[in-house]
Amino acid sequence: MRVSLRIRLLGLLAVPALLLGADKLQDALAGLKSKDASTYEKAAEFLAKHPQQARDPLQKLLQQYDDKDALTRFRAAKLLGDLNDQSSAEVMKKVLFSGLETNAAVRVEIIRALAKLGRKDVIIAYSNSGLEKASTVTAAIALALQGSADEDSKAELGRLLSSTDDERVSRAAVFAISKIYKPVLENPRNAMASKSSGLSKAASSRGKLPAPPPPPSTTPDDKAGNAKAKLEPTAADQAIFAALKAKGESKNPAITKEAAALLQEISKIYKQP
Repeated sequence: MRVSLRIRLLGLLAVPALLLGADKLQDALAGLKSKDASTYEKAAEFLAKHPQQARDPLQKLLQQYDDKDALTRFRAAKLLGDLNDQSSAEVMKKVLFSGLETNAAVRVEIIRALAKLGRKDVIIAYSNSGLEKASTVTAAIALALQGSADEDSKAELGRLLSSTDDERVSRAAVFAISKIYKPVLENPRNAMASKSSGLSKAASSRGKLPAPPPPPSTTPDDKAGNAKAKLEPTAADQAIFAALKAKGESKNPAITKEAAALLQEISKIYKQP
């Protein structure tokens, strides 16, 4: 009887606590609409500390397209990215592909959140869909892929750069591309060693010795007069180089200078067609 009574008492005490927690959650969600910075920061802090309770309400807020308050959806997108919950990526994908989110700033924040969640696949698919017309969002897509050395990301950056005349998008793409090749440009020997190691591991896993690589092209431009071996570009690399070359011949002097300078640096390390 005493044990049963204690359980009942604990249950009665838990109800007000749960109600209090629910009230705080609602207050925090309401705080996302506040134009007072302090109120918003306190709300965001509470929601970040309670990710399990905050996730579903934030996902619903993000899909309230009929709400004229785009700031709330913007903040919801940011928090969902910070919560690092992969289920939110599917909600963001749904929002983007629906075409119902008309505020470009909200779409930019969704792209940034997807980048935080590591969902470059969704970003690339959306970019390739042709649904996005705002240059601010397209520039955000390029920046979200910065430093991504996988073939899909490189191919998409090459496509973005070659298919736009918009200065904002072009500069974002050139910057993102520069971040991909920066490690190679700073330490080309490590890049070449890494490539050779990858070939050897792939071959050994199949039980075969790797075929001897073709003789590398060289350039005798180092200070000691020694020839430098150049890296073999992939198809995505070649697409980027072609896009940089085209931009280097564009009518925009700022873009021309940036693209030509980057291509010149890359050509010291990679073979050019």
